[in-house]
Amino acid sequence: MARQKTYSRDDVIQKALGAFHETGYFATSISTLVEVTLLNRKIIYEQFSSKEGLFLEALRLYMGRMEAAWERYLAPEPLGISNIRSYFRYLSHEFPQKGDLASLTVNEASRSPEEAVELCREHLMKLEAIFTTNLIAEYGRTPSVYMSAKALVFQQSALSTMGRLGTSVEDLQRMADYVLGAIFAQCEVAQAMPGMKPAANMA
Repeated sequence: MARQKTYSRDDVIQKALGAFHETGYFATSISTLVEVTLLNRKIIYEQFSSKEGLFLEALRLYMGRMEAAWERYLAPEPLGISNIRSYFRYLSHEFPQKGDLASLTVNEASRSPEEAVELCREHLMKLEAIFTTNLIAEYGRTPSVYMSAKALVFQQSALSTMGRLGTSVEDLQRMADYVLGAIFAQCEVAQAMPGMKPAANMA
């Protein structure tokens, strides 16, 4: 009679996510995953096919959580820069030590699974679109809002890197406030320029 499995697949993915988030895909060994999940190699390969398979499951779990945060911080009406400020305050508290797994995976693209890198790029493009929507609500459809949305995605990646280096919550918040202030000031300048025509669609 086959032995009934005594582990939760969701729990295994959650524990694996913690390991991947700590060191990234490449630096997380199968031995580490065996240790954190309390499963042997055979079961990991039977259930997830490979380290890559387990990473993809963990990555999807992580991105789902981040997209829930987008809904919480970037979707409330009225749209605008107050949403973006709230979101970066959230990141300042979330990123110390571990940073953003999607940004880390893209930054380590040459050492990460191609499917995972593509998932992360699509994830970050969705975020860029959400930033764009909030900026348009605040400043109108000027050319600067599209570049500013890209800059905000870059700022998330930069904040992630600083968080992984052990930067404090307070310092991350100060950095975010400084950069956001500069980005929003540029949008205000562009909005006030005489003769500035709204962009038809530069997304």
